[in-house]
Amino acid sequence: MSRPPLSLQPLSPRDARRRRLVLAALGIPALAGIAGCGGGHDDRPADPLLRFINGTRDVTLASFYVDDLFATSLNLGGIGSIYGELSRTTHTVSVRQGGNELERVQLAFFGDSATSILAYGSTATGSDVRFWVVAEDSARPAPGQVRLRAFHAAVHRPQPLAVHVGPVGAPLGTPTFTLDAYETRSGFVEVPAGTYRVRVTPAGVADDLLLDYPAALLPADTVWHLAVVPRAAGSDRVNIAAIRERGDGQTWTA
Repeated sequence: MSRPPLSLQPLSPRDARRRRLVLAALGIPALAGIAGCGGGHDDRPADPLLRFINGTRDVTLASFYVDDLFATSLNLGGIGSIYGELSRTTHTVSVRQGGNELERVQLAFFGDSATSILAYGSTATGSDVRFWVVAEDSARPAPGQVRLRAFHAAVHRPQPLAVHVGPVGAPLGTPTFTLDAYETRSGFVEVPAGTYRVRVTPAGVADDLLLDYPAALLPADTVWHLAVVPRAAGSDRVNIAAIRERGDGQTWTA
């Protein structure tokens, strides 16, 4: 049985099933592939899961590497990969634009873990490209609830931003999150599961919609990290990279 390819595929809101691929070039056992071919069970912790998101302002095609081996390339705007498996050890993760390395970190990955890495920032506006590393090990919400937090990664809109997560037909009201500056991270809040209208405005400026996403489905007992990211190099609007812990990621745009 051949191993899966190294490349990771983009996430899509239409792909309801989480696909797991092995970073085969790292030489790790393809546990998911063995199970798919009728292999036996294993009591070891599951291999770590890793995915990437391109939330930069101007890295049109960000190439991500694990231990200097190519993993995936992603377009800007909050586009993310599916999960890939890697071995339970310390790995070096980097992002490049062409042959230029923009950021590099060394991270320890443990069994039964999942991690999302968001590249954000800019190469052209006086801000470096950096990583936001999301360890997907948050406490679960109360039954029937959803846990949310937000992160200001919109380098082109460094002023305070308001994120409104509200009923589909309701006016703005009080922001769910107010992010005081670029790179500000909120705490968690819980809301009932359901379908929400998600809007982003400058804080205190309700009539300037930077994002109006009409129907965000938030299932019960899930945890989400909402990264406000640039839409494209020529736009002053934003997207949200909606990172669901241990689930499908989505890009909310309008």
